[in-house]
Amino acid sequence: MMIKKLATSELANLSQVMACIMVIISLIYAITEYNQQRLIDTSEIDSTLYRSSEEFNLRIASDPILASLIMRAEKNTDTLNEVERFQYTRLRLNDFNNWEKAFDYHNEKRMSDSNWKLWNDAYSVNAKQMPDFAWEDNKEFFLSSTPGFIDLVDQAIYEN
Repeated sequence: MMIKKLATSELANLSQVMACIMVIISLIYAITEYNQQRLIDTSEIDSTLYRSSEEFNLRIASDPILASLIMRAEKNTDTLNEVERFQYTRLRLNDFNNWEKAFDYHNEKRMSDSNWKLWNDAYSVNAKQMPDFAWEDNKEFFLSSTPGFIDLVDQAIYEN
């Protein structure tokens, strides 16, 4: 079998084809790695939000004084003194902070639409159970934050 000697131009063309194949393989690899990292980020976001909510709920469940404060605040705000109202408001700031994180993650395309809907629905239901002052007293902390977040919460709480 005879091996044909390739001319310089043929070798150049062959090397260009090989280089294109290598670029395509590199792009496929980069896209695969990006998608895997995105899945990890999404999973970590959900875990972070879940852990924060879980820690807060466990704190409430294990502290009878805190549980009593929350129950009284959500049933009859007239039973709260000024200090208790302040305590309740600051406790609920955690919920609004987490809601804002989920809102930001969704806007940054780091959270899927379906996950955002689940988190947003959960925070909306939770906020509707709170007395109005919980959001009104905390709203000031979000004035310079993500555009649209205050409107989202207002709409969730005050509109049916």
